[in-house]
Amino acid sequence: MNIRKAKNFFLITIIFSVLFFSIADSANASIMEPEKLPIQGEIVIHSEKDIPRLEWIAGKYLQKGRFQDSADLCKKILTYNGNSLKAMAYLAAAYKGLGEEKNFKNQSAAFKKQHPEFTDLYLALAWTYSALEDFKKAEAICKQGIKIINDSNDLIMELASLLLKQGKTGEAGIYYNSILKKKNIPTKIFLNANFSLCRIRLEQKKFDAVIKQAGILTDLYPPIPQSYKFLADAYMGKKEYEKAVNTYKRLMSANPKSELPFQEMALIYNDRLKDKGQALFYAQKGVEKFPGNPKTMDILGWILYINQQYSKALHQFQAAVKISDKNPWFYYHAGMAYQKMEKKSKAIENYEKALDLLKGRPATNFKKQIKKLIVQCR
Repeated sequence: MNIRKAKNFFLITIIFSVLFFSIADSANASIMEPEKLPIQGEIVIHSEKDIPRLEWIAGKYLQKGRFQDSADLCKKILTYNGNSLKAMAYLAAAYKGLGEEKNFKNQSAAFKKQHPEFTDLYLALAWTYSALEDFKKAEAICKQGIKIINDSNDLIMELASLLLKQGKTGEAGIYYNSILKKKNIPTKIFLNANFSLCRIRLEQKKFDAVIKQAGILTDLYPPIPQSYKFLADAYMGKKEYEKAVNTYKRLMSANPKSELPFQEMALIYNDRLKDKGQALFYAQKGVEKFPGNPKTMDILGWILYINQQYSKALHQFQAAVKISDKNPWFYYHAGMAYQKMEKKSKAIENYEKALDLLKGRPATNFKKQIKKLIVQCR
């Protein structure tokens, strides 16, 4: 990759950063909402332009273990366009997930006969086995595809991701590095591999390595917020908080449309530099500049809460809830504000809503904290 080539990908990377990456939340930031996928029965194909989006949805159904939804959608896609490779592959994998072995064998055999050089079937099966929590089979199918298909970057990335999920960070890092040694890899994969390695090295507390790697990414792709987030997190790990702040100030110039620097600087000034004035300044600026962003509202609310301005804090938490009503953190924070204002029934109502949204999530300590606060309010 070189600077000239990177600039040519400017628009692609901006779109890519929005669609494909999520930024790790800080301690007081919100738990991300689950992906909202449509009900399969409500999906209608209006034109050929709908097909890529519906293929993506069918793949997401597989990843979430919604095999019948994926199968039904794939059949709908194939009725409209019988040449959809992804729908063919995803349908085969959905049959596997449903335990319909005869249909799986017929569909997968037909796909392999027509398209032996494509990775879609192997990826789809890896997603299916992962959804079934059979990670050994998921790994095995990835490795099988990697041996058979020359252009197997997507499978290598999927295998590395599987290894990460199982805590095999060292092995995952080897695969990510193997991707980066290749020439002319797609920008999407180049960035994904780099970002994954940054996450691994942050966990390993290899902060200098992250600073070097993320620094290169900020030079190659100046508008992408994630690179700055990794760079700043590495500085935070070294307790070089002013350097983290300066990193986000650079992002402000490189990408004025990113809300991330306002959110993160508010938290850094509040939690680390103990400068409540600057924390409030950046939190307020963030809401002014990005009035429809619920996380920014929540952070401003949190800074106001820390400053004992409970009524104003509650206003921000309620505004965040109004925009994003599936986020347990927003209700939790609203409950805390109500509790400080001695409105205990309202506090309990919001705490219970947070608990309801946390059902099925492995947030044990968070749930315990909320239940403790409910007891205090009774």
